[in-house]
Amino acid sequence: MENGFLDFNMCIGSKIKKCFRNFSNRQNDEIPVEKRLQESDGEIIIELSNGDFYLFSPDSENFSIKIDKIIFEEKNNLFIDVSSDLFWQNRLDVEIINISKLYSKFRDIHFGIKITLSNNISFKIIYESENEFDFDLILIKDGLFIEAYER
Repeated sequence: MENGFLDFNMCIGSKIKKCFRNFSNRQNDEIPVEKRLQESDGEIIIELSNGDFYLFSPDSENFSIKIDKIIFEEKNNLFIDVSSDLFWQNRLDVEIINISKLYSKFRDIHFGIKITLSNNISFKIIYESENEFDFDLILIKDGLFIEAYER
């Protein structure tokens, strides 16, 4: 199941202009402040330099993410622009050079993607069925670290 991966993979060469989040769990006080905007649950929208917007949402049935190209207006007050967060400082306006699927050791389906930028910084957009703060999540994580369930 591709879940929009092939369409998004065509964005290699573009740059990320902004990131927006729709936070599902508004009570995020238990999540450390430095991780709150990336690791709180909620859909993600990435705006690219080519003018495209992509929505990343959970695919709970397949323990994966769905990626949809959408029409988005910034005045949509469900989503918050998180681009000014420190996490995005070295990730905006940098060319995307690779987009790869992330697979679980336990299932033959991808649970997320890893985006690698031309400055050798990467990040992941992943589905987690649960963590210490919530369940059925879609998260943004630093791509440097390999999680125990990745292969």
